[in-house]
Amino acid sequence: MDAFVGHEPAHTPSHFLVLNLHGRIEILELLGGDPTHTKLYLGPQIAGAGAELVPVTVQFVPSQHPQHPDMLIVFQGTQLRFYNVNNGFQVAAP
Repeated sequence: MDAFVGHEPAHTPSHFLVLNLHGRIEILELLGGDPTHTKLYLGPQIAGAGAELVPVTVQFVPSQHPQHPDMLIVFQGTQLRFYNVNNGFQVAAP
């Protein structure tokens, strides 16, 4: 997914890849679509049989700061919010 999240050094949106790697959620952000400036965010380990097959999606939702949406990871009926702070995302509220 491409999205403007306020981390882009140019006028190109960041590109996001969400992976379920052996049951571990990983999110890659390519800043402004530039792979030389990639950030990795680690999500939770999915438990249970077939954890590696669980689909994971990403959405961007309004935050307290205009032009800096928060990232929402959705899996198994669970929503995990990553807060957009300091040119990156973190799970705990700022």
